[in-house]
Amino acid sequence: MCERVRHEGWTVHEAAQAFGVSTRTVFRWLRRFDAGEIMTDRPQLPVGFQGTPAETEALIERLRRLRWTSTRIAGELGMATSTVCAVLERQGLNRLSRLEPPDPPNRHCRRHPGELIHIGIKKLGRFDKPRHLPIFAKPATAERDGAPTVGTTATSPSTTPAACLRRDPR
Repeated sequence: MCERVRHEGWTVHEAAQAFGVSTRTVFRWLRRFDAGEIMTDRPQLPVGFQGTPAETEALIERLRRLRWTSTRIAGELGMATSTVCAVLERQGLNRLSRLEPPDPPNRHCRRHPGELIHIGIKKLGRFDKPRHLPIFAKPATAERDGAPTVGTTATSPSTTPAACLRRDPR
């Protein structure tokens, strides 16, 4: 890009459009080209930035394993909370759930098939009044004989099958 502007006669605007950058970026690269600097991307960190010392990172990790929050660690060490959060994220300790090993999966291991029987019970409908229900009761003669009824009929005074079973037929 810089050679095209300086040696081939391109304008700054043409070079910016050709490379998909702003004219300000082209001027920045031209200034570096003219100064003889290396034409590679420079790091975004400020000059002289060393990062968080290893001792401090170890201390942050120890305090986190005591289940301290990042805000509490930052207040105790006199650091910015964002710095503590960045260190914890690098160490993989930014979530409290990551401090302990995951729970083993809950598997039902049995010796013989059928040891565990799963029964699903679901209320399929609501019956307030007996309407067009099929007749589940035994004939009236069986009801007079003292046999319990299993359901309700349209002529039965009870409204639920359980009430039919509780009712004394005599």
